[in-house]
Amino acid sequence: MTRRWLIPGALLLCVFSVGCFSVGTMYGKEQVVATTTQLNNSRAQLSSVKGQLNTADGQLNTVNAQLNAADAIVDVAGVKQIEVSYHWALVTKDVELMMSIFSDDGVFTAPDGTVYNGKAAIRAFFTTKAPAMQPQNQWAALVPNYRVQASVNGDTAALTFECHMVNIATNQMMVHHRIDMTLSRKGSQWVVKTMKATAIQLT
Repeated sequence: MTRRWLIPGALLLCVFSVGCFSVGTMYGKEQVVATTTQLNNSRAQLSSVKGQLNTADGQLNTVNAQLNAADAIVDVAGVKQIEVSYHWALVTKDVELMMSIFSDDGVFTAPDGTVYNGKAAIRAFFTTKAPAMQPQNQWAALVPNYRVQASVNGDTAALTFECHMVNIATNQMMVHHRIDMTLSRKGSQWVVKTMKATAIQLT
């Protein structure tokens, strides 16, 4: 009787043992070492990738800083171009060019203190009263470069320069003005919001 149950009992024990091992994984020493090595390699690769990302971020920040610096240079150059347009309009007596630098609600203060509001009033001044733009006056403009100062703050800017008009025929200095402007950005262009001309003496 005992032998009859011995063999089935042994078989049952084997089945039970296999079942127990099948629900888990038995690792040998070699497997543990290999797994640890793979994990360390993965960590090293991850650290390398993080380092590359940090380097890329640093390079991107540098590029952004360079682009911002370039934008600032372009902005200042655009503001200074207003001075060029202003004097070219005076020398060539080009009223339309002069009007193109002003905003529609621009304000111009003449050397005598008279204030002209809006493009229509400003146009009337430069057409009928500005000495440099009168047909009988053939003048050239002298502009000391070191006196030209421009600054940009977002979508607004300031521009200051001196304007010395010279009679071409006699080389005589006719007028000396200091020009102070405030400007605003209009699309990709700058336009004059306020302009004040002040008579000055040469020193």
